[in-house]
Amino acid sequence: MVDGGYHDNPEQRERDALKDTILEVCGIALLRLKTIDSRIEAKMAAFPTAVMQGDSIGEGAL
Repeated sequence: MVDGGYHDNPEQRERDALKDTILEVCGIALLRLKTIDSRIEAKMAAFPTAVMQGDSIGEGAL
């Protein structure tokens, strides 16, 4: 997912955390990227390998 600045709002962060937990329980890997994030292409390229290796994928993990 690509998140904008709105996702820095504490209430939205809480909602995002709930969504992340639901997806994790369902076995769905998620990579959150900020719209102002650098190296988005590199992080996207590394994501499938990290998921296949079972690495934890969280904000800033890649």
